[in-house]
Amino acid sequence: MFKLQIVKPANKAPSFKKRLNPNFIVELVKGADGKIENESIVKYESPKASDPEGDKITMKFQLERKDYLKAKQNRDNSFTLKVNRAGLPHKSQRVIIQVILKDSSGKSKEYKMMVSVKYDESKWLSAKKELK
Repeated sequence: MFKLQIVKPANKAPSFKKRLNPNFIVELVKGADGKIENESIVKYESPKASDPEGDKITMKFQLERKDYLKAKQNRDNSFTLKVNRAGLPHKSQRVIIQVILKDSSGKSKEYKMMVSVKYDESKWLSAKKELK
């Protein structure tokens, strides 16, 4: 007598189809008049994520409690990261963003990316020198 046993393959965690941008650069330029030249919101759109078993994917974001950063999951399982330049401190800095993908079976995978703020005040310093 034979016993038939059906073994389900191990559930795998969801993943991004392409690599995340490891270093998203945001420029913050102080103009000759001493004001920030462009205070707009900068957006990063991630690649799409997929789950090998076709399970629903949820995303959780850890943004180091920075008010100028917002992230949200899109319907196509990508995410949009928004950086509000108007809220940035006037200095160069780096912030690590964590993105956790989780499927409906509970399998998860963590990704990290960096947001690098490049603060440039060379125009302002040049203008200041000219006034002396």
